[in-house]
Amino acid sequence: MMPPFLSRLFRRRRPAEPLTEVQRAWLAAEIPFVGGLSPEERTLLEVRIPAFLAETPFEGCDGLELTEAMRLHIAAQACRLRLGHEDPRYPDLRRVLLYPDDFRVPLRDADEDGIVSEGTEWRSGESWQTGYVVLSWREILYDLRDARERLRGYQPHLYPARNLVIHEFAHQLDYSYDLTSCIDPDSGEALKPGPWNEALSDAYIRLDRGPANRRRPALDDYGAEAPAELFAVAAESYFETPDELKRQYPKLHAALGRVVSGEW
Repeated sequence: MMPPFLSRLFRRRRPAEPLTEVQRAWLAAEIPFVGGLSPEERTLLEVRIPAFLAETPFEGCDGLELTEAMRLHIAAQACRLRLGHEDPRYPDLRRVLLYPDDFRVPLRDADEDGIVSEGTEWRSGESWQTGYVVLSWREILYDLRDARERLRGYQPHLYPARNLVIHEFAHQLDYSYDLTSCIDPDSGEALKPGPWNEALSDAYIRLDRGPANRRRPALDDYGAEAPAELFAVAAESYFETPDELKRQYPKLHAALGRVVSGEW
């Protein structure tokens, strides 16, 4: 059997086939954010998607039969997150696992007395430091429906925008570039100075006290669980409801703009 590191090198050397005209038309018709890109950004996206697909193995789970549309959609969102970066690759990404629906994961927790309890939990996505991204296709379709409704002028008032693919790939970005480790998860204080750490710390502390706008929150309160989760939900908001994020968390919006452009 080929060693994992050699297998990974081999995958990344495979030539990328350019998108066909049919694929380009599908992206423009089916992926809402593509229509808002500048001509230069759209050209760049269409170059990077084939490279991502050539370098990243996909695996259907629980009997899911992968389709070209599924792979294109996930690749487009993953490339969107790094579109402003000179190097678009996720250095540690190894594989994308796609389930038809939410999936069950085992849990093992120890309390303060050292008593261990075991169970399971249903999830729609996970991102592992070992380079695996796990996604629910049903959840991705829900997010797609919401994005189309926002494009038609509908704005949700009761919950923040969701983008599962952006959320889980933001974790991969964090793992590779260590973006959130300088925030104390208990106090929220920045452990090192700098615009990015200070913006993230400020938003983390504020969100822990409650959403900035309870009728139309820009950030999912799940972000108060940990600095890494704050970064992931903030990335969702940056791409899906940027005006709300800028209005409620202007420092974080500006800092995310630098991260997305690779200038942090």
